[in-house]
Amino acid sequence: MFVLLICCAAGMVQAQTTLGSEPAEDNPWFSFYMIEKSAKNQAEVSKTFSLKEPDAVKKIDTSLAYAYPKLAVMRPGGIIATEPDKRYAMIYRKMAWYAANGQVVSAQILFYTAVRLKMADQNKGVTLDLPYLTLHHFIYNSICVDTMHNSEYDKTVCKAVQTAATRAQGELRNEKLRQYLNWATLGLGFDDKIAYEAGVSLMERENPTRNEKDTIKSILKPLLKKNAG
Repeated sequence: MFVLLICCAAGMVQAQTTLGSEPAEDNPWFSFYMIEKSAKNQAEVSKTFSLKEPDAVKKIDTSLAYAYPKLAVMRPGGIIATEPDKRYAMIYRKMAWYAANGQVVSAQILFYTAVRLKMADQNKGVTLDLPYLTLHHFIYNSICVDTMHNSEYDKTVCKAVQTAATRAQGELRNEKLRQYLNWATLGLGFDDKIAYEAGVSLMERENPTRNEKDTIKSILKPLLKKNAG
């Protein structure tokens, strides 16, 4: 498990998420940075986003208000739109932008930064707030555990992704390779090129052995075939 570092100052937040200065892998902002970097490298993907960030925030906040009416009363201006902490506001808004434009895997990976920051807050004795817990539940349930995945297509994709995760757990000893392969398989399964490319790029940086490369190719093959079809 990564060591948790605490990033509190607003200036530090800006510095660590600037694409010119990559955070260390044990930094909570690392996953946020890598998705943003991949999005920049896959500019043709983000150009197709139909919703701008303010509209995306409004859309996700509307969905949250319907799903969690009691929480909506607490934050009538929107759970995301009225987040007071600058760190989480930035993460939540970007997460909403990706999620509202169909890039749910990237949104979940972005949210991992919020998870790690909240864990660091907890270690300091800060209680988890209800809006964060709600968003955690919302974004987690957007991938393969939500009852909305009712179609045969979604069931097939989820099964393929879960099979890939099981194989990775059993056949790869390198924990980082398993994590980044998970990004790639989810990205392939849910047509999220940004998450897929980020996962592939990070796996390459791990300099996998020939056997590890063969295993990764074998695990990705069924999902690559699905996309080719």
